Amino acid sequence: QVMMARILASEEQLMEGPLGQEFMEAIRDRFPALSNANFQEISDHMSTYDPEQLFGVMNVVKGKLFERLVAHYENQDHDHWQAILHDDESYPGSDITFVNDETGQSLEVSLKATDNPAYIESSLLRYPDVPILTTEEVSYYFADDSRVSSAKMTNEELNQVNQENFEVMLEKLSSVDVAEGAATGVAAGTAIGLWPFVVAYLKK
Repeated sequence: QVMMARILASEEQLMEGPLGQEFMEAIRDRFPALSNANFQEISDHMSTYDPEQLFGVMNVVKGKLFERLVAHYENQDHDHWQAILHDDESYPGSDITFVNDETGQSLEVSLKATDNPAYIESSLLRYPDVPILTTEEVSYYFADDSRVSSAKMTNEELNQVNQENFEVMLEKLSSVDVAEGAATGVAAGTAIGLWPFVVAYLKK
């Protein structure tokens, strides 16, 4: 919400940090017509939505931002795992593939930042073999299902991330490697705890 407010207010200078840039790229990924758009063009486009429409836009952009930053983290941690986002936005079941360049092992994972357990349940019914990483609000609904794991943060906290709560959020992050954890089946949910905060923090 903070990032989208800055775009609507045409505050380009406040979007120059790593988190802001990833947010802009997430918009370009989700909206093919904006794939080569500059900041002002994106701002103008977002201003055409009414409040109800904008709520839906923010949800899809947040999902893509999450995907991008999980991949960004995994590809900079100097292990044998690489994260590859699906180019096809309609790819069935999963959002990202982790590939081990030493063993050739691969693992597809679905990333879902949500507070709606029905969303998780629907995904499990459609794609029962794809592990899901989700947020704290829905984790207790699936406590007995090893396919679903949670980070130690809520969907609301992800919505409200800003400079003021940045350090607090960092304290909640897991240090477990994304791909290693998911591949060994220990805790697929650690990826959500790694996304924009660690990336932005390490880049100052």
